[in-house]
Amino acid sequence: MKMMDKIDTTMSKIQSLSAKVAEVLEKAISFYQFEDYEGGRRVIIILTAAIFGLLFFPSGFTQKVALFYFGYLQFIESPLFKKFPRLKQNFSFTTKLWKRLPNQRQKEFRF
Repeated sequence: MKMMDKIDTTMSKIQSLSAKVAEVLEKAISFYQFEDYEGGRRVIIILTAAIFGLLFFPSGFTQKVALFYFGYLQFIESPLFKKFPRLKQNFSFTTKLWKRLPNQRQKEFRF
């Protein structure tokens, strides 16, 4: 009987993990298909600004700006978001974008 309980708990863990993986994959697909118009527009604006910055500014300057931004993310923003999770929910662009992306069930409900 103990063996069946172990198998049952293992199968339920596998099922819940596969459900989480499926939801992440559905959100990734909807991100690449630009299902969320506002979020997709903001990502395109950021990428366009980065391309123009690479084209029109010297490479040393763009490297310094990129390193400054990544340092800010690593040493200031990330510890703050780790210490205060509600701050991350309210002010993190990537978290807001990820939560707004629809999964398959929400797409079917919308249409």
